[in-house]
Amino acid sequence: MSFQVTKRLGLLVAALALPLAAQYELKRTGGSTVYAGSKLYIGVQAVWSQGATPSHLYFAAATSPVAMQIRYSCNYGQYPNCWKDQSGQVFQWAGKDQIVFEVQTTEAVGSYQLIVGTQAAAVMRTIAIPFSVLAIPTTQPIVSLGPIPTLDKWKSTMLTLAGKWCNPTQVFNFGWEGDVWYYDGARIYFQIADYTGDKAKWEPCAYNIAKQYRDFALSKNGAVPAWRLFPHGLEMAYRRTGDESYKQAVLLMASNALYAGRGGMVSDVYIRETAYLAQAFMAAERLGQPRHPNLPKAIDYILGYFDMLFVSGNFTIHQTFYDGLAAAALIEWHDLTKDPRIPAAIKTMLNWTFSKGWNGAQLVYNPEPAGPRCSAGCQSYYSDVINLVVPAFAWYFSVTKDLEVGRQGDEMFSHSLDRDISYSGKIFAQNYRWSFDFVRWRK
Repeated sequence: MSFQVTKRLGLLVAALALPLAAQYELKRTGGSTVYAGSKLYIGVQAVWSQGATPSHLYFAAATSPVAMQIRYSCNYGQYPNCWKDQSGQVFQWAGKDQIVFEVQTTEAVGSYQLIVGTQAAAVMRTIAIPFSVLAIPTTQPIVSLGPIPTLDKWKSTMLTLAGKWCNPTQVFNFGWEGDVWYYDGARIYFQIADYTGDKAKWEPCAYNIAKQYRDFALSKNGAVPAWRLFPHGLEMAYRRTGDESYKQAVLLMASNALYAGRGGMVSDVYIRETAYLAQAFMAAERLGQPRHPNLPKAIDYILGYFDMLFVSGNFTIHQTFYDGLAAAALIEWHDLTKDPRIPAAIKTMLNWTFSKGWNGAQLVYNPEPAGPRCSAGCQSYYSDVINLVVPAFAWYFSVTKDLEVGRQGDEMFSHSLDRDISYSGKIFAQNYRWSFDFVRWRK
């Protein structure tokens, strides 16, 4: 099958009067911009008219004069293969699932279209999906900043609450996410031990979480729920002890976690899960494994999410702490590869966050009104999610010395602990999961 991409040609598709049983339209998801030479992932799915009887949806080739390499896969949970009939034609069973197109772009900057033809029963539909290939941007250093504001408060809160939630004999329930293990408590306590230099005090709590989480991961052969995938604490435990069981747990998670076989999902609904999966892939690589073949795809998916959220607006859900988790994965990938696409993608997120998500003291949880894109926390502002996002500001400042971004990050960080977070081990963990990196990069 040969799916192709064309320069904008003013394609016109005629609207036909169809019998109700065959009425459907095509819906797309995925990004609309991609950096030259990178991959863009676009999903296409049938949306059936009310009262219509769904049929098998066949995908047919579309011809165009300018071609790029296109590959496809179908979304069937963990199964990446499409259905095929006896003649070899690809189809979606009852037209209910999604096909994902992988577009390998060239170095040619410009505006293009992916044209996909479909047929259900005797009815044909074509969708022309525009996208832009952008030049990879460069960044220029500006100046430096002064001391970190409210750093003393961050330190004192850390020590007080770390002591409150540190219990070297506590037994954890990994089905309940309200405790300090969530957001990778082992990683947090190892970071506290390193930051304070008091390993004797804090490492027992780190190992208590790491050992139990390791056993949890091993008991599932690495197939832990995708939103509970925390490899960093295990990696840190392995590097401190040389205990192969910690390493084995990381490798199993990278191999067997949900969506590992496909590198994540093209839909932005799975932004957190894809970010965590990418980090598991990278942890395994740092521990000596060859690069997972789906790691670059996961990164491309995340870049697509940022396009949907901050450029095209073609998203399903937007929660700002998800943005921070995704940014962390992109930054980790940049540390590994120096991928030149990452600073510009992070900057796009930062621009949106500060101009549209920040009210001067709090960060919006979900910017959408109650409705299809928001069911909880709609247009509500909080301070206790800031530290899941603000490290990206410090990272971008550390890379570019962009004074404006640095000041924006300082302003947000100074309000991150305005609210009392002592009521929950999880809330403590989410505030200190990544904020050590803010301090490190900001310095």
